Amino acid sequence: MSKPWHPSARVLLVLLAFVCLLSAVHCTLTVTPWEQSARLGSDAQFICSDDGNETKAMFLTWSFVVATDNNTNRPIPSTGLIQAVNGTLRLSNVTYQDAGTYKCSNDARSEPATGVLIVYVMPDYLKEGLVIAGISVFLLIVVLIGTGVMIFGQVKVKKARLSEQEKRLLKKANNLHT
Repeated sequence: MSKPWHPSARVLLVLLAFVCLLSAVHCTLTVTPWEQSARLGSDAQFICSDDGNETKAMFLTWSFVVATDNNTNRPIPSTGLIQAVNGTLRLSNVTYQDAGTYKCSNDARSEPATGVLIVYVMPDYLKEGLVIAGISVFLLIVVLIGTGVMIFGQVKVKKARLSEQEKRLLKKANNLHT
């Protein structure tokens, strides 16, 4: 027959079990990436984990923080263009309304973790390039026309000077022969 446990050993065992329970329940949540940019119409993804423990991922929930409504949290469904499944938040075909802060939390009352999504529009470089090319061609034509006019004017002035000199020389030659 075994000896009964000493009362202080029982207390120590209960305390140890309580500490183990607390350490199993309390965790630190992290969101990866904590901030990301996504082009309008593309996909984005946040992963929430609790100290790297994947087995607790099914207890993680996501919500969207509505800044205009006193930072209230709007739950994220598990279907549709925005899905929250097992700690992973997937956003498909993002719109401007999807931009903002997403919060990951669990039932263990741990401090929630957040991820920020920034949605942007990629500029249309082709259109900008064509406009710049058009302006450049226009300016080149203006410069070429201006250069041509200047050269034509200088040639005309030189011809006028030469014709005056020729007239003087002819006059001198005529005076010498007479």
